[in-house]
Amino acid sequence: MNQIIADVGVYETRAAVVQNGRIIEMHVERHNQRSLVNNIYTGQIVNRLPGMQTIFVDAGLSKNIFIYQEDLTVPFNDLHEGDFILLQITKDAFGEKGPKGTMRMAIPGRFLIMLPNDNHIGISHKISDHNERSRLENWAQTILNNNNGMIIRTAASEQNLKALTKDWQHLQSVWQHIANESKQSIKKIVYREQSLLPRLLRDTANQNTDRIQINDCEEAQQLKSLCQFTQPDLLAVFQETGSGSSPFSDENLELEWQRLLSSEVQLENGGTLAINATEALTVIDVNSGRYIGSHGFEETALQVNIAAAIEIAHQLRVRDIGGIILIDFIDMKKETNNEKVLETLNRALSVDRQKTVLVGMTQLGLVEMTRKRSRSNLSSLYQTTCPCCHGSGAISSVHWLVYELEKAFRRYQQHSEINEAHVTLHPTRYQQLRTHELDLTTLANVYGLNLNLTLSKSIEIEDYTLSFR
Repeated sequence: MNQIIADVGVYETRAAVVQNGRIIEMHVERHNQRSLVNNIYTGQIVNRLPGMQTIFVDAGLSKNIFIYQEDLTVPFNDLHEGDFILLQITKDAFGEKGPKGTMRMAIPGRFLIMLPNDNHIGISHKISDHNERSRLENWAQTILNNNNGMIIRTAASEQNLKALTKDWQHLQSVWQHIANESKQSIKKIVYREQSLLPRLLRDTANQNTDRIQINDCEEAQQLKSLCQFTQPDLLAVFQETGSGSSPFSDENLELEWQRLLSSEVQLENGGTLAINATEALTVIDVNSGRYIGSHGFEETALQVNIAAAIEIAHQLRVRDIGGIILIDFIDMKKETNNEKVLETLNRALSVDRQKTVLVGMTQLGLVEMTRKRSRSNLSSLYQTTCPCCHGSGAISSVHWLVYELEKAFRRYQQHSEINEAHVTLHPTRYQQLRTHELDLTTLANVYGLNLNLTLSKSIEIEDYTLSFR
């Protein structure tokens, strides 16, 4: 059974989708920093890059939105600076990059996704029954005109046609409102995606949801009012707790969700995963850990890799890791064993709501895959760059400090009017110098300088100040 546990705080809302007592999705929304994904804007083209076939659009946001050629609905050469266009955000700003946009609209509903000005009909690949797919496609063909298309979501499976038609009519009214609002050539938002909790109800709640717990009565009432029209069967599973409650602690989820910020994951059989993210990609390393098996190395590696494949799919989903992902499984000699691991991983990924593509194994034995990334993941929300190592995972050694100081001492030894060097260090750095038997006074004297050394905890460990007199 599925549950949605929501903790509404003063500055942010955390929500966990729980299945059989374990978190399968974890979502966070800052009240003053909502995601822009699915929002629709009218914006003005401010820059064109013909070499990259990319346009940049000012929609009144802090950063301009970029749109690649494949996401345009008109030829690139027909667009000019100053033109106003209607666009939708597909990916939030990340690092120095602004939000990514598209001119190919997609308006999500409970069972359907409307594709304005696109007569395509798509059916979720997770609906595998041939008869059900035919039923849904036949219905779609009877209700569509040549102007719009739709994607039939997994939740539509086994739903009666009346419910599907009602959802489609609602999406049509939303699109009509957008079309009316976008007639003026001004920069503004014309459609705003729902906030976190209504979005979760729309996208994850179903007939298997047996509890929706929330610690904010006002928010709960708003959700109930929404469900009254869209999902009345969910009204019976709402559970409100006082604003003084902490749902994650009360439901014994606090430790589990905090572990999602750790780079190391323990497997039940004793193996481990090391998850390390960079700006370009995420690397996952599989280790046997304490698991030694009893049937030789090949069989031990297979068992650890299979357990790791299942857990990796879970970690990608619950941490919302996206982009390029490389997985370094334990090396195995038998090709059939590698195939078993890839099959296990592919099967475990099939339950993910986000699109995943398992490319396969590279010549170096690394498994390459991608997962759609649109919003900020947990690590980016709750972890920040180390002020000492600046995100590299390491700080400069004490030997680098000596090298830097020696370069400076050499440079100033030629100035006859300078005879004293003033250096300020962190006390920890000074202890490192003593441990390695490195004497800065001796170093300064070699270059004809007297050293005035000051220790201060107010500077970072790897930093120092240097002046000459």
